[in-house]
Amino acid sequence: MSDHSTEAAVPDLQLVIERQKALGKRLMWLLLVPFIITGVLVYMFIVIKNELASVQTSSKLVQIELILGREHNYQWAIREYETIAQYHKSSPILARLGTLYFLANHNDTPRALSTLLEANRLDPLAWEPYRGLTFVYATMDKPKEALKAGKKALKFNGLDANAYNNLAWVCSHTQNIQYRDLSLALEYGKKAVELSNERDPDYIDTLAGVYMQFEDLDSQHQAVALLKKAVMISPNDRKSNFIAHLREHFPEEKLED
Repeated sequence: MSDHSTEAAVPDLQLVIERQKALGKRLMWLLLVPFIITGVLVYMFIVIKNELASVQTSSKLVQIELILGREHNYQWAIREYETIAQYHKSSPILARLGTLYFLANHNDTPRALSTLLEANRLDPLAWEPYRGLTFVYATMDKPKEALKAGKKALKFNGLDANAYNNLAWVCSHTQNIQYRDLSLALEYGKKAVELSNERDPDYIDTLAGVYMQFEDLDSQHQAVALLKKAVMISPNDRKSNFIAHLREHFPEEKLED
């Protein structure tokens, strides 16, 4: 009797042990679930917080650019971008800041270039720093550097009208004859105007400047038409600049009332 009872008790004991193990696993899982849920919630909170911060920063940047476009207060815009860069240091932010340094003061080239190069180091694949470098080098009439930076900008963003426009300017206006290429300038200029849907007077003016350097009559007519269009679509506070450019090169041309 005792031997059979002992033999029967062993499976029962094993069953109890297995059930205890299963119960232990369930209890362990129940204890872990709150921690897992908490971890997920914390992660979601961080993601949402970062997204909200990104949205707020984007909204702030739009506001800055709108005011800058209206008032042309570069010093104010620089201060705003410097503030943003303190808590959101990124390649696009520094690229814009470097360009603003140069726009505010062409003699501040070292700070502009160092900021643009820092932006490039933060993200070597970002197109914005190369775009800024193209503009600065083009303005300084450094065609070799401008062309190199401009081609990099287009490599990472083939739809950047601003880079096309600056390359058109370099190829048509540089004093270094080695880099002067009117055919290429015309190609770049047309692309800039096309990508901007013919709504940017500066790009249209650049293309007109390219056409003016061709000697044939058709190119001169194209230049006149483009200059008149630039006058027509330019904002009122800049219209006089484009009118002066037209009268400088084609004084006999009349503008429609």
